[in-house]
Amino acid sequence: MRKPLLTVVMAVYNGEQYLREAIESILNQTYPDFEFVIVNDGSTDGTKDLLDRYSRVDGRIRDHRPHQGLIPSLNRGCSLVRSPYIARMNADDVAFIDRLERQLGFMKEHPGVAIVGGASERIDTNGNVTAVSRRSNRSGEIRPTITC
Repeated sequence: MRKPLLTVVMAVYNGEQYLREAIESILNQTYPDFEFVIVNDGSTDGTKDLLDRYSRVDGRIRDHRPHQGLIPSLNRGCSLVRSPYIARMNADDVAFIDRLERQLGFMKEHPGVAIVGGASERIDTNGNVTAVSRRSNRSGEIRPTITC
């Protein structure tokens, strides 16, 4: 199997309600050269069945099922990465269609940068934007907030 340039890592626990939209927002990215590692953290809802269907249809999805909690599940997902770049995705988020292309492009143009983030929009259950969050882009303000 060819090694992708980017891996998207997601951990999910009982995320069936929003998971389909989150997965679709990654699978439909303008940047196609990625694998998608999804760690199902022992879900008891329909998450497992949904992930089984996706992994049978799209070869970029690799699904793993330990039950450990969010951080250990994310660490497990990261341990399975085969690419030089990792993008983190939450199971209840929707990525802009060009998120991976833009973030990876920035990383390639700025090799001294280790972490890239982005603004986010909070949406309600009808898809209406209720708030926009823009974080600082200054190293001195970001570094104290990094916990890993």
